[in-house]
Amino acid sequence: MVDVRSDSQMRAKMRQEGCREEFASLYAAHELQLFSYILALTGSTAAAEDVFQETCVVMWQKFSEFQIGTNFAAWARKIAYHMVMRYHKQTGRRHVLLGDAFVETISAVRSKRAAMRDHRSEALQHCLGKLGQRDRELLACRYDNDSLTIKDVAQKLGRPANTVYKALRRIRASLLECVRRTLPQGEHR
Repeated sequence: MVDVRSDSQMRAKMRQEGCREEFASLYAAHELQLFSYILALTGSTAAAEDVFQETCVVMWQKFSEFQIGTNFAAWARKIAYHMVMRYHKQTGRRHVLLGDAFVETISAVRSKRAAMRDHRSEALQHCLGKLGQRDRELLACRYDNDSLTIKDVAQKLGRPANTVYKALRRIRASLLECVRRTLPQGEHR
């Protein structure tokens, strides 16, 4: 006979492991962006490091509330914003010239820029998918290994370097135009 309690405990442990892996993956992808955001709001590296650590703990504690598939960066920034405001209240180190309104404005601007970066990245992925196989292979050959020069790529592909330069210029221009067409008006910068 199967012990129901141990079976449910095992399922709970498996969910926790999956949750841990998902959190670690999302955290790793957004760690630098989140720290930069906190640094912009605190204005001090030491303060940013303290708030960042506290923010990460709260994010982990509240991760079960995060809806997988939604915007992790926006969720993390919201938590970070509240942690920065809490830090200012606790330490009394709020910058007299800045104030809460300024911090809110900075927060809104940084959030908008992050959203625009996300949109541009999605548009670029969409446009890369529209490229032909040969163009995608050329891009992969050129950009998957930063140590290769154009001449190295040309040799590897058995094509003249000038042809590779022209092809890459054409592909970049095509991607730029596609991204501009794909993005909503005003997000081209």
